[in-house]
Amino acid sequence: MRLFRLLDISGMFHPIWRVKEGAGKPIGEAAAETVQALREHAARDSADFVIACCEEYKALVPDYKGYKGHRAEKDPAMMAALDRVIDELEQDGVPIMRVAGFEADDVIATITGWATANGDSVEVVSEDKD
Repeated sequence: MRLFRLLDISGMFHPIWRVKEGAGKPIGEAAAETVQALREHAARDSADFVIACCEEYKALVPDYKGYKGHRAEKDPAMMAALDRVIDELEQDGVPIMRVAGFEADDVIATITGWATANGDSVEVVSEDKD
């Protein structure tokens, strides 16, 4: 049996962003803290596979709004900080899984279903509670 450790980039980033933004901290602090937390989880022993999951919000789906279409546009500074998190994880060699039109938790649920159906175990690292 293999162990998949799935890192929810968005689920880790957004709570940190909100705290930093509320405290008037520099934008880069949210990205740096998120990267550090995800690196620590990625480096922990015991997982056979570590995969970071996130939304595909860039060029593949520029007009995608989905069921959250009523929400205000995302803060460009926040999105740049999130891009930095993704870029740094990619530079570390952490595979990033994203699918056009799906949120990170949907990607995580799909991988979890596939892995458990094949007799594998999954560990999800996220601050997202839904």
